[in-house]
Amino acid sequence: MSKTNGQFKKGRTPWNKGTKGIMKANTGSFKPGQRAGNKNNTWKGGIQTHKDCKYVYIRVRKRQVRARYNWEKINGRIPTGMVLYHIDENKYNDNIDNLKLITRAQLLNINTNR
Repeated sequence: MSKTNGQFKKGRTPWNKGTKGIMKANTGSFKPGQRAGNKNNTWKGGIQTHKDCKYVYIRVRKRQVRARYNWEKINGRIPTGMVLYHIDENKYNDNIDNLKLITRAQLLNINTNR
């Protein structure tokens, strides 16, 4: 068995030899003149929902749950082992008066008694 220094044996050439700079853009690439972010006509204010999703997501530097963002903006970080609970059980109502900080054990108790 002969030892080789690379992936290809002597005499073989890679499929992309000589194509430097000729690669085509993929479908997700931006095109010249394309508007991104709030300049795009499909911009929804950074708010994102999905048909199967129970929560509303927003984009502030990164994608995060809107209820969590609203809570942390006023009350600070959520401690480990605690979760946010929507009092009226409407996941789209992210008003600070509708959010309550509870433990996971309390959440389990609420969900089993429902």
